[in-house]
Amino acid sequence: MTVLLASPYSLAAGTEIVAQVEAHNAFGYSTASPSSSSGILVSTTPDAMSIPTMNNSTTTATSLVVDWTSLAVSAAGYSAATSYNLYWDAGTSGASFVSLVGESSDSLATSLTVTTGVSEGGSYQFKVRAKNIHGYGSFSSVATIVASSKPDAPSTVTTAYDSNGDVVVTWVAPDDNGSDITAYYVVFADEA
Repeated sequence: MTVLLASPYSLAAGTEIVAQVEAHNAFGYSTASPSSSSGILVSTTPDAMSIPTMNNSTTTATSLVVDWTSLAVSAAGYSAATSYNLYWDAGTSGASFVSLVGESSDSLATSLTVTTGVSEGGSYQFKVRAKNIHGYGSFSSVATIVASSKPDAPSTVTTAYDSNGDVVVTWVAPDDNGSDITAYYVVFADEA
């Protein structure tokens, strides 16, 4: 591929490679064979992948669900992706990334649940790269995911009058599940 990408051929990635063959002996070259009919494309290592994301509907305070997007043919370097390699940093602010999936053995998964080493409210970093027949492409940008989820529901809600006759609503603050509670939404309803 490096020869076909370089001068004098200078073929662009994605260009079909068409070949013909001539035989040679003491009398010279034969006529050319028919052109190859089921050629391959000029291909390169994959592009950098999109940043991984947290699956908000299934991540919890102690279980991170990380998703990433598979590469289209052109982004995969015009050669099918053979593995997606997810790395994570277990809370050292990017000082120590380790491979979780797709390096020691190939994997085309686009989601992974991480439970070991996850602490509620902890901040973890992830990056992903793709591999094809030519090797690994560049890593994505780094995603920082906080081990958290929606807060639990408030409990022991009571209503009462204060000394001025105003309605006072009180409740027991719920578990924030790793993300500080920034607001409460109070709804009044007619129970009749």
